[in-house]
Formats: sequence, C-alpha cells, structure tokens
Amino acid sequence: LGSADYAAARTNLGLGIGVNVQAYDADLTTYGGITPSANIQTLLGSSDYAAARSNLGLAIGTNVQAWDADLTTYGGITPSANIQSLLGSADYAAARTNLGLGIGVNVQAYDADLTTYGGITPSANIQTLLGSADNAAARSNLGLAIGTNVQAWDTDLDTLATLNGSALLRVSSVAIGAFYSAPDIRTNLGLAIGVNVQAYDADLGFLSAGLTSAQLFVGNASNQPAAVTVTGDVTISNTGVTAIGAAKVTDGMLAGSITPTKITGTAAILGANSFTGNQTYADGTLVNLSGINNSVTTEGLRLPQAADVSAGTAEGQVAWDNDGDLMQVGTGAGIKTIGIPNNIQVFTVNGTWTRPPGVSTVYVQVWGGGAGGGVAGANASDGGGGAGAYCAGLVTVTGDVAIVVGAASTAGGAGNFSRFSGATIITAGGGVTNTGVTGGAGGACTNGTLQLTDGAGGSTRAVDGAAGGNGGSSPGGGGGGQGGSAVAAGDTGQAGQAGTAPGGGGGGGAESGGAASTGAAGLVIVMY
Repeated sequence: LGSADYAAARTNLGLGIGVNVQAYDADLTTYGGITPSANIQTLLGSSDYAAARSNLGLAIGTNVQAWDADLTTYGGITPSANIQSLLGSADYAAARTNLGLGIGVNVQAYDADLTTYGGITPSANIQTLLGSADNAAARSNLGLAIGTNVQAWDTDLDTLATLNGSALLRVSSVAIGAFYSAPDIRTNLGLAIGVNVQAYDADLGFLSAGLTSAQLFVGNASNQPAAVTVTGDVTISNTGVTAIGAAKVTDGMLAGSITPTKITGTAAILGANSFTGNQTYADGTLVNLSGINNSVTTEGLRLPQAADVSAGTAEGQVAWDNDGDLMQVGTGAGIKTIGIPNNIQVFTVNGTWTRPPGVSTVYVQVWGGGAGGGVAGANASDGGGGAGAYCAGLVTVTGDVAIVVGAASTAGGAGNFSRFSGATIITAGGGVTNTGVTGGAGGACTNGTLQLTDGAGGSTRAVDGAAGGNGGSSPGGGGGGQGGSAVAAGDTGQAGQAGTAPGGGGGGGAESGGAASTGAAGLVIVMY
C-alpha cells in the first residue's frame, strides 16, 4: 500500500511489464487463441535454423535443392511439351524415340562398314548414280544404256562370238543363215575392190615414200610421177602459198584491175581503175594530188556521199551530205559540219526547230527580251529598262528542239527569257526592270560559249524636270529606247521610247508623270 505509483506497485507484486509479464499486444491475443500442434511446438523449440528446416522437412540437400544460379536460369525457361515428354522418358530407348532418333527407325545402327564408307567423299558422278530414280536411270548415268551405249543381248551375237579368224561369215535377214564368200562379204561391207577401194598397184608405191617440204608431184618424160621443187618466177611454200619473185612482173604482163594493196613504192595508176577493199597507208606516205587541176568533172577527188552520212563518226572520217550539201567530219563520238552554214532559221516567236537528217551540231544565238522603262514619279524621273542577254554556242542535237522566244515586256515590266533546249540548254535571260532613278541590269546567260550581259539601262536624277534614263542596248541586238526628254520644272514629263528588237530595253519616263515604255522581244537564230 505504500507503493509510490502503479509501476512501483507492479514491481512490488513481481508483475513488471516487459520484465515479469508481456506487454499487451493484439497479435498475442490472436496467437493465444491458437492451440499449437505437437509439430508446431517442436518447430518453435528448434535449437537453430538448421533444426527448424529439418523439423519443417526442408533440409537443404535432403528435402530441397540448394540454390544454384544455373537452376535460376533453367527456371526462367518454360519447357515445351516435347521437352517435358523427353524429361519424362521411361528409359534411354524411350528418350531416343521421343527425340526421333530411334536406332533402326530414324537413324542407322552403328556398322564398321558404314564408318569405312563415311571416310570416302563421293564425287558428283557417284552422288548422281546413287540418286538414280531406277535401274534404267542408273545405267544411263553409268553410260551403259542398253541400245545406246552397249549392245542388248542377242543369241546370234553369242554365235558370232564363236567364229574364229579363218571362218567364213554366214548371215541371213533374220538369223544365222547361208555362207557368203569373201567377195560377197566385201561387197556387203561396201569394200568392193575396183568399186569402193583401190586395187593394189606397184605404181602407187611412190606415194608411200613421202614428199619433201614445198615439193610437188609432176609427171616426168616417162609419164611417171616425180617430186620436184617449184622454181622460176613463182615459188610455193609448204602451206600452199605462192609468191611472185622480185622483178618478175613486167608492164606487158599487167591486164585488168589491180588491187591497190598489192602495189608498193612509187607507182603510176592510169585509166579508169576501180578498187575495192580498205586502203591503209603507213606513216611517211605522201598522197599527192597536186598534179590534178580539177578542170573537168572527170578528174579530182570526190568524197563518199549520201543523203545521210551521220553514221560516219570515226575520228577524221570525211563525207559529203548530198541532201543538205554539207561536208561532215567524224569526231569519234559524232560528226561536225565543216564550213559556212548553209541553213539559217530565225525564230521571233515560240516554235519547234526540226532536225534535218544527218545534222548533229548547230550554232545557236539567243537574245532575251528587254525590260520596259518605268513611269516617272513626282519630282523624279525613272531609269531605263535593262536589255536582254545575248548567249551563243555550239549545241549537240539528237532530235527536234523546242524554241522559246521572250515576248516584248509590258510597259514598265521585266524582260522575258529566250531558250534553245538541245543536249545543252542555252537560256538568255530578260532584262531587269528599273528601280526608281536607277536603270535596270542586263539579263543573265545560262550556258553558251559566248555570254554578253552588259546591257544595263541608263540611270537618271531625282530632280524636277530631269530626263528619263535610256533603255539598255542588247549586245549584238536591238538598241535601248530613249528616255523621256527633260521638261521645265512643273511641266508634265515625256514618255520613254520602246526598245528595239531583239532585246532592247525601254526608256524611262521623264519627271513628272512621263509614261512607261515597253522592252523589245527576244530572238533565237539556229545555223547549221
């Protein structure tokens, strides 16, 4: 009763919580409601973990498999139905059957002879033989096809096999029959003497003696063949080739045409001779035609000619196109026309150039259209429009070509391009329109060996009454239009003048209010 507090009272009573008695816990109340079996009591009384595992029937190495990383790997693999059947095989024989390796069913039982065969690499022919579909195919593969490679068995052949060298052959149409004499046999064999073969003659014996190289058999005075060597103007080789000796042919011997390849050195060929074949001359040869004055149609040099000679593309091959009256020379890759063009076509509007037969290269000149001059503003004149570019060059053509000709520009508008679309496309740009008092630039070129683009329009001043800038002149083409004339301050400005074709730029209007002008159209010229 004299305890200082409840804790002291519990201590005095031997009921210290956590010392003498268990503190209250709901889980202990739950465990208190469970009557442990004898096994649980034994488990709870296990002396250590190993004893606890043994009491639970989980002894490692006895009841359960010890942990192994490989088993973890196997555990990650889901065995297929076939693997499960294999692992459940009753014995090795069942396992082999499940694997489809039944000896004598799926695989060959061991045999020492098979080991011997296994050491032999079969050739392609042996593999084909072993794969023969049937006996007939096997015989064909062996080259023993009956009736093709070997003779079919016949009783008559057995009979013939018994004959010796001195026996006479007896034959009938269906079987062994009557005897035949030796002459009859030779006739039947197509060897009748005097009909099919030559009868023996001692005179023919000279042939067996042979013949010396480059000799011929010639009948002698006794009408007997004799071996002789060919001499004189002509000799003969042991290959049958004859040769005329030096200085053996005289002018009197020549008659008819002579092939030029047979003539070497200095030679005069007179008359209307006709030659065939290719003529090739070595380096150092001079073909001199200077003695011919070409005074009549029956002398001089005439080139190969046809309506279309475009196939003669060999380097330096010369021909005359008698349809277009052109001389053409092969370049190795095509042909080029030599001399002044015989044909000129001028395009002032869009169109199509039609390629004549045999023409593969043309010379093209292209002018772009000029830009128009500008409208003058208050207290300021306008610069002139730029001229169209001039572009020219040789162009390869393989067919008809579309032509674009730049149309005349609108008043104050930019110039329009012109174009020739061959294997190389040549485009001449239109002139550039002016910007205020500054004249427009000339047009630009795309391709062409000759490109002239310096056709800028003239500039002016932002001054009351000033004249407009002149239009740019197209290189080799039309002139630029004159700018509007200067006026007194405050008066209405004069209009600029239109450019002239091809490609001239329009003149700018004068201050104030001078009207705009147009640029001239472009132009395309094709020469061949």
